[in-house]
Amino acid sequence: MTGNSISDLSLPEKKILEALKERETATVEDLLAETKLSHSTIARSFLKLDKLGLIRLKKSQLLKVKLTKEAEKYVEEGLPEKKVAGALLNLGEVEINELVSRTGLPEKIVTIGLGLLRKKSAVEIRKVKGKTLFSPSAKCREFVEKESREEKVLKEIRHGKEPCSLDKEVIEDLKRRGLVSISRKKVLTARITSEGVKVAGKISVKPSITLLSPSLITSGKWRECEFKKYDVISPVKPRAIGRRHPLTWLLNEIRRIWLEMGFKEVEGPLVELSFWCFDALYQPQDHPARELADTLYLANPDKGELPSPEIVKRVKETHENGWKTGSKGWRYKWDHEEARSLVLRTHTTSVSARMLAEIKPPARIFSIGKVYRRENLDPVRLHEFYQVEGIVVSEEVTFRDLLGYLKIFFSKLGFRKVRFRPGYFPYTEMSVEPEVYDGKRGKWIELGGAGIFRPEVVMPLLNKDVPVLAWGLGPERLLMNLLETGDIRFPYKNNLKWLRETPQKPMT
Repeated sequence: MTGNSISDLSLPEKKILEALKERETATVEDLLAETKLSHSTIARSFLKLDKLGLIRLKKSQLLKVKLTKEAEKYVEEGLPEKKVAGALLNLGEVEINELVSRTGLPEKIVTIGLGLLRKKSAVEIRKVKGKTLFSPSAKCREFVEKESREEKVLKEIRHGKEPCSLDKEVIEDLKRRGLVSISRKKVLTARITSEGVKVAGKISVKPSITLLSPSLITSGKWRECEFKKYDVISPVKPRAIGRRHPLTWLLNEIRRIWLEMGFKEVEGPLVELSFWCFDALYQPQDHPARELADTLYLANPDKGELPSPEIVKRVKETHENGWKTGSKGWRYKWDHEEARSLVLRTHTTSVSARMLAEIKPPARIFSIGKVYRRENLDPVRLHEFYQVEGIVVSEEVTFRDLLGYLKIFFSKLGFRKVRFRPGYFPYTEMSVEPEVYDGKRGKWIELGGAGIFRPEVVMPLLNKDVPVLAWGLGPERLLMNLLETGDIRFPYKNNLKWLRETPQKPMT
C-alpha cells in the first residue's frame, strides 16, 4: 500500500490499525471498547484491511457450554443416579413404588436414576411373582463413593473451565440428558502485518465524513476532515428485501397473458350452489364426487336460492330426459332441494357455468380463484388451491381454435413445445390433456384439461347450441414441477430461505 493511498482508509480503519499496532492480534470483541466502534463496522473494516494486505484474518469457532437450571440443581443436591444408588445401599432389594415412598424422591428422579445405574451395571434387576425388584450390585458402593465423570464435568463447567479441555464424550451425554446447552460462535481474529505496522505509523486520525452539510461548509470544519471514499467492490451481506411469492408471480403472469389475448376476467362466489357446481354441468345428483367424502358442504346455512325458473326447468329436464339436447338424460327424478345445497366450490367451472347463463355470444372470459376439496393432504394433493378456468363462446370456433388458444398461451408462458393427448372429462366432448416440454429438466408436464362443452351443459344455460371451448389449469402443480420441490404443499410452508433464494420467474 503506497503512501498516497493511505488517505483511502476510513477513520474506523485507521483506528483499528492503530489499536492493532499496540497489540498485534485482536478479535472484534477485543476492539469494541477500545475503538468505540460498532461490531458491524469493525467486521467490515477487517475485510477491507485484509484485502489491502494490512492485516491477516483468521476465522474460528468459539464453543460455549452452559449448565441448564436442572443441572444447577443437580450440582447442589446430587445427580439422580447418585441419590438412587445411595438409597439402594440403605434399603436393599425394593420395588420402584417402595423406593419412591421410602426415600421421598420424585418418581421421575427414581426412574431416571435406575435407568442410568443399569447402564453403569450398578444395579441388579430380577422378577419375582410378577414383581420387578431392584438391588445394588457389587459396583454400586464404588459408584456412590467415587466422583463420577458427569459430576466432575458439571463442576468444571460451573467453574468456567475452557470447553476445549472438557471430556467431550460426557458433554455429549449431558447434552442428550438436557443438562447442558452448547452454542458455537464464529470468531474473527485479526493479526497486523509488517506492511500494516508501517502504514499505522504514518496515518493521522482525522474525522471522516460521508456527507458535506451546510454547517461544515460555513464553519470551515470541512478542512479538518477527510472525505471517505467508497469501495464499490467490497463484499456486503445480501439484503433480504421484499419480493413477490413465486406463486403470486405465476398467477399474475397467467392473468396478464389472457388479458393480452383479449379475454375478460370474471369472478364467482366461493360458497356456491350445488346447482352451479354440479347440476348445471350435467353431473348427476347421485355422482360419487358430490358425496361428503369429496365435497365440503355448509351446515349453516345449508341451502341457497336457485336461479330463474326457466333455467332450472331446462337443467332439470336435461337430467331427467335429455330435453332438446339429443341426449336421453340420466333418467332419474331430479331433486330441487339437492340442487339448493350450499358447498365450497370444488372447481372454478362453476364460474363458467354462471357466465353461460348471463353472457351473449361471442365472448371470451377467464377466472382465477380458490377451490376446495375434501382431500387428505399429501405431496400431490391440497384441500385448498387455485384453479385457472377459461371459455370461448362463439358460432365460429372449432376444436382447432381451442388447440390454437392453448398453444399461444403456453408459448407466452415460456414453453415452446406443446402437445395434446386425448382425454376424458364429464362435461366436455371432445377432450384433451395439454402437456408442455420442460427443456431444463428434459420432461413433459401435464397441465390440466380442455375440451368443448357438451350440449347438455350449453343448451340449458344459453337456450341454444353454440360451440363453447373450455379449459382448466392447476398453477400449484405447474409450480411444483417447474421448481422441482417434489411437494405441492411446499410453497405454502413460509420457508423464508426458500422464498428469498427461489427465482421469481420460475419459467426463465
